[in-house]
Amino acid sequence: MQSFARKAFTLGVQSVHPRNLFPQLVKTSDGKLQISLPTGMIEKEFASIDKFVLIGGGKASGEMAIALSSVLKDSGIPMHGIVNVAKGQQFAGYEGLVPFNYARHPVPDEDGVNGVREMFKHLETTTPNSLVFILISGGASALMPLPSDGISLEDIQEMTKVLLSSGISIGDINTIRKHVSGVNGGRLGLAAVKRGATCITFIISDVIGDDLSTIGSGPTVYDPTTIADVLEICHGNNIFEKLPISIQDYFSRCSKNQHTQIEKEAEKKILENVSLSTMDYSLTRFIIL
Repeated sequence: MQSFARKAFTLGVQSVHPRNLFPQLVKTSDGKLQISLPTGMIEKEFASIDKFVLIGGGKASGEMAIALSSVLKDSGIPMHGIVNVAKGQQFAGYEGLVPFNYARHPVPDEDGVNGVREMFKHLETTTPNSLVFILISGGASALMPLPSDGISLEDIQEMTKVLLSSGISIGDINTIRKHVSGVNGGRLGLAAVKRGATCITFIISDVIGDDLSTIGSGPTVYDPTTIADVLEICHGNNIFEKLPISIQDYFSRCSKNQHTQIEKEAEKKILENVSLSTMDYSLTRFIIL
């Protein structure tokens, strides 16, 4: 029985390993790129694509980048980008088609911030003929930090320590994180489509229930939460007074000048152009933007 359970577990893990999964989903053939998903086939002529841009972050995103870039390289189309991975990770057999940026997890560091800034620079070079792949997995919240205006990285680091020791759920932690980030809560997705590029986001979940807006704090997923939700979590769990003063002040200011409903609806409309498809393998989820 133990042998059967061990074998079943191993097969399950192998089935969702990016190096096994991506070649089944993304193929190049006869001058075309084919992306096969449960909802159907996405197909693009090589001649219609001026570049690939691969960006993202998370504890599994390095393997995702290896698997995807290994398929895309056969197209001969220029490939650019950067992927934030955890310091200490090693990747055997990687040809370096897309550079890795090593950052700290679970408390973010300046290297992570620098990597995210590079991602936005790559997005600024895209055109309507570009194809952007965003690779998100568990740990992206820490590995892809970009503090909101007026908040320092040191503030985010201190806040992270408070949240991780608070005992609140990962959903509540990421709700708070999204409201002090320039990348989470759909902001990366908005930047990715700003210049008209086609964007495909691949997400591997490590969150119970697979809430796509919670995984990695949802860089390409519309954020339904509000600053009122943040304050309710903070005050309800006696966290607010433990946060850095700058973040307390930031939340207080935001509560008086909330994102207008019109602005939120505009963001939602853009991100609702994302067609969702679910892979029935383990906890893997894919989003097409």
